[in-house]
Amino acid sequence: MNTVIHGACRGEVKRHNLSLFVANKPGVLIRIALVFARRGYNIDSLVVSESEDPRYSTMTIVVAGDEYCLDQILKQLNKLVNVLQATDETESDLPATEPRG
Repeated sequence: MNTVIHGACRGEVKRHNLSLFVANKPGVLIRIALVFARRGYNIDSLVVSESEDPRYSTMTIVVAGDEYCLDQILKQLNKLVNVLQATDETESDLPATEPRG
């Protein structure tokens, strides 16, 4: 069991899959990355793709951290103007890789 100590963050570290629905505008990615950087977290994986509506993008971020700090990061992400929704999909049944056909 790994533990992390980042200021007020203390707990078991596990990988989290975060899903964000954001405005497709310049500067959105850097604002999101800064939320993680301020807390001392490294983004392990990042995928950004245009949604069905070209005004918006979907982001999938994988990051390792404890429950408390990731909850705080999600709250901060949801406060950003160009983030419409940020959720932790760790417990969801998401495929780990793209299906091969």
